Amino acid sequence: WPDTTLPSLQTGALAELLLVLLGLKVPGAASCPTDCVCYPSPMTVSCQAHNFVTIPEGIPEDSERIFLQNNQITLLLRGHFSPSMVTLWIYSNNITFIDPNTFEGFVNLEELDLGDNRYLRALAANTFQGLVKLHALYLYKCGLSSLPSGIFGGLHNLQYLYLQDNHIESLRVADCGGRADGKVLAHIAANSRALHHETKPTLPNRIVGTAGDDGRTKWKIANSR
Repeated sequence: WPDTTLPSLQTGALAELLLVLLGLKVPGAASCPTDCVCYPSPMTVSCQAHNFVTIPEGIPEDSERIFLQNNQITLLLRGHFSPSMVTLWIYSNNITFIDPNTFEGFVNLEELDLGDNRYLRALAANTFQGLVKLHALYLYKCGLSSLPSGIFGGLHNLQYLYLQDNHIESLRVADCGGRADGKVLAHIAANSRALHHETKPTLPNRIVGTAGDDGRTKWKIANSR
């Protein structure tokens, strides 16, 4: 019988090359998780709206953007993600618990959307510790009734903090994070009837509410003149 192995191998190699040229496959990259779509440059994993109850296995370690919104995920644990991650959207899930070490060492993380997880009743004080590049943190529509003191400490680049539609009874301005020099440039969208001001020379003591384009009230924290 004629040997058809070589033509078959050549055909397979051409198909692989075509996928690479079209940007649909990354050379040497790990396979994409089942039911997800992956894109290169930067490595992006899109797994939204597939009724996942746990973090899908097989997320490439070099993934920078991970989209897991609109699933049924309940737990976030250490080892679920890689420190190369820059953006994580995991809003509209059923998260009840976040291991305080989940994001340990994630010095590249810039945007973290945990919003609309209505069963997330509590967070540990060190949940976001060490996220030195984090500039946007979304915790809206969770079941939070309080936040531990210092939870946003050390988030020197935090500019946007969304806390609306929770049950938070009090929140000190001093606990809202911000730049290292104390000039907080944050916009806080909060359900806070009781944002407790703690005025210090380097801390803001004036809050101005404005309506955002998305319909959310944005509370701009700024230094009084």
